[in-house]
Amino acid sequence: MNTSPSGVSDATDDAAPKFVERRDRRNPRADLDDLFRAISHDLRAPVRHLGAFGLMLRERLGELGGDAEALSCLDAMDSATQNLGRMIDGVLELSRIARAPLLRQPVDVGAVVREVKAEMAPLLAQREVDWHIADEWPSCDGDVALVRQLFERLLSNAIKFTRRQAVAAISIGWHTTPDGRTEYLVQDNGAGFNPLSAAGLFGIFERLHPQSEFEGLGVGLAGARQIVERHGGRISADAAPQAGCTVRFTLG
Repeated sequence: MNTSPSGVSDATDDAAPKFVERRDRRNPRADLDDLFRAISHDLRAPVRHLGAFGLMLRERLGELGGDAEALSCLDAMDSATQNLGRMIDGVLELSRIARAPLLRQPVDVGAVVREVKAEMAPLLAQREVDWHIADEWPSCDGDVALVRQLFERLLSNAIKFTRRQAVAAISIGWHTTPDGRTEYLVQDNGAGFNPLSAAGLFGIFERLHPQSEFEGLGVGLAGARQIVERHGGRISADAAPQAGCTVRFTLG
């Protein structure tokens, strides 16, 4: 049998294209399912272990009389462990959006907006919000569940970032672009952000405000972008520090 200079037989070379061909025939969606199943199960185990051992160490330190510096380190470890668990949840949440069947049908966007606004009422206890919502809405061809989730994410963000305003102003509307598309807008008078830092605004785990000021992991807008792009649309945001934010998007 002839061999190559490296000592590998020609038979191995003949087999290689067949192996590549078999891999090419694999379903990429199945690979994605395997990946997120691994994230869901395999990564959660060490996170649980970190939490459990942290608790054991805390109890042991208590038995030994405590140590302020060691307890402070444990607090930081516990916080990081919980944050890691939430990040795993965020990745899985995005995977569900990516893998959910897209069931297009006529969507009454106005009804969706009004329903989502009503569901947000518990977040607005003892707050004054000046809502401006368009009266008439064009029908949209989309997945109603995903469109609802899109508005949930955007309205939740608007409510969060207007928290420090004496009166929050949130507007939800639409207009027709020069190329004939319907562009939806969600506008607020909240914290805004520096437009020079906005390149990764819709990326996963991207945050433009410190965790100490506004909670969250930077998953909400990443999910919004994913929903918009699954509908063949585009999404962007305009803002300035302490001057509010306007999110614009199309759905095809």
